[in-house]
Order: sequence, then structure tokens, then C-alpha cells
Amino acid sequence: MMEQTILPAEMQLPNNGQPAQAVLESKQVIVEWPDSMRIGDSEEIKMIFEPGGVEGIEGSPEIGFSNIYDHYNLMAEGRFEVAGVVVEPANPLRESLPPGQSIVYKWKITADKTGVYPGRVWLSLRYLPLDGKTPTQSPIFVTSINLKLTSLWGISGPAARRLGGLVIILGIMANIDVMIAWMRKKISPRTRRNSK
Repeated sequence: MMEQTILPAEMQLPNNGQPAQAVLESKQVIVEWPDSMRIGDSEEIKMIFEPGGVEGIEGSPEIGFSNIYDHYNLMAEGRFEVAGVVVEPANPLRESLPPGQSIVYKWKITADKTGVYPGRVWLSLRYLPLDGKTPTQSPIFVTSINLKLTSLWGISGPAARRLGGLVIILGIMANIDVMIAWMRKKISPRTRRNSK
């Protein structure tokens, strides 16, 4: 897991000579991913984008920004990129970002080969002008993560669990005579005592 604070200066619209506009609250990005996983198993990558991080930023006059929501609707776009791993749902994921709200992105991942897979998680803001002009998009967070995939003797997680179940059943069947003899020994002394 990793987390990072995103300040208003990092969530400002590229101003192109206009007065600077930004999201006037600090945000926090939290990314969670599995430390390792077995091939064939399904795991989850999660990214949370929520208010928080630094106190006392909201509406502070010294930062010199006006509220972006006065002129724009905002969308947050989450993307997870990695080669050699199946990622669902397909990228990118977009959510409307009202003021003060949290967004959670989740990706299911599976792979069929062992190894370390380097990936990258992206978060961008898409600024949609209320007057219908062309939207602008800007990345505000990027981090690299490594997915470590392992196996038991080259077989997948589901196959290893099936094999383990089969070994238990075979072990019980191979020792059924021993188990029956042990149960008879335990039961027969009681039966003799009761018959006296």
C-alpha cells in the first residue's frame, strides 16, 4: 500500500493566461495491491481518491486560486497499465468528481506465468467547461507497482488446491483400515465394561 497527498496547486487547470483555478481542498490517493499472488488466482488493485491529507488548505486566500467548480465539471480518470497480466475492467475508468466526494477504482488481475510484472497506476483530472468548450485533461498522480506472481511446482493456484484436496482424499482412503482398527480398539473396551 502507498498513499500520497495531492495539494490544490497540483489540481489546478493549466491557466493559459487566465486566473488560476483549482480544486480548493487537498486530496489523498491510496493505492493497494497484493504483495504476491499465485498464477491463475484473481486479486485486486484498488485506488482510493478522497478528501484529506493536509488540514487548513480549503478556501485559504494565500494560495491564490479560485474554485474550479464555478466554471467546470470535473471527472477523475483512473488507469492501471501492466503487460502480461489480464486486467478487468478495461482501462480507463472515469467517475464524476463532485466537491468533497471520494472515488474508489478497482481492477481484477490474473496471470498465467510466474515472474515480476512492473505496472503503473495513473490518476488524471478531466476538466469539462460548463460553457461547452473543449475539455482539458491533466495527470495528477502516477506511481509504479510490481506484481509478483508465484506458483507451486509450476501449477496454478486453483490446480494446486485441487491437487491438495485429491492428496487428502487419497491419504484417507489409504489409511481407512488403520482408522477402523483404531476406532474398534476405542469402542471394544467400553463395550466389554458395559456388558459386565
